[in-house]
Amino acid sequence: MRHFSFFRSIFCALIGCFFWGVSFQAVALDTSVIENPYLFAAKSKSKQKKKKAKPSIDPESSESVRSGKTVGASLRMGYFLSEIFGTGVEGFVNTGPKFQLGFLAVVGVSDLKGGSDFKDNDFLELVKYEASGDFCALQGRYFFTDSFSLVGGIGYRKIKINIQMAAKETDDVFNQKVDISNITANVDIGNIWTWPNGFFVGADWVGLVIPLSKSYTVKTETTGQNATQEINDAIQKVGVENGESLGGRMLYQFLFATVGFSL
Repeated sequence: MRHFSFFRSIFCALIGCFFWGVSFQAVALDTSVIENPYLFAAKSKSKQKKKKAKPSIDPESSESVRSGKTVGASLRMGYFLSEIFGTGVEGFVNTGPKFQLGFLAVVGVSDLKGGSDFKDNDFLELVKYEASGDFCALQGRYFFTDSFSLVGGIGYRKIKINIQMAAKETDDVFNQKVDISNITANVDIGNIWTWPNGFFVGADWVGLVIPLSKSYTVKTETTGQNATQEINDAIQKVGVENGESLGGRMLYQFLFATVGFSL
């Protein structure tokens, strides 16, 4: 019995030492985390969510340059009313790096004999077909990217058509003028690149001028007195057809270039 009590005492002492050692190691590990600032910082950092870094803007990009400019002006050139080629000016105000508000005015003239809507008939043949156009608009330009933009505006267009016809059966020559005017809406897409010194270049690659109203007048002058009623009716028909056709037609803008400077 004495031997059994002795061994039981030794066994209990060993079990106590084991649990005491495990507890000491756990406390030492926890203390080392607190005392080691690098380990503590790494542990804390792993619990935090990583924040996305904001993309930096190139100070020489077109968007960045526009944000430091207030006003600008440019020369415009291109096909602004379908086949009518013209030149003009545009002035604008930068309301921020993404938006411009401006005013555009363009004039032009083109010989359209080869591409006119004139249809040959039994009484008349076409001698001359010339069209001139005036267009002005208050418009805004929004930049979706650094240079790519969408333009939208409200404006006014005026088209003057000068048609010269000759009667096939007589010596009469007829000069006809068709004046067309519209309130319009226009929309274009294009690119404009701006340099730090304020110089910029670009183009509205393609666009539409959409009529919101229609008004036209037809005036005819003749150099002879031998015109029959059939000839007079044919001449009037030409003028009305041109007024109706162009007066209510959407016209396109194409390769409408811009070169200018901003301050």
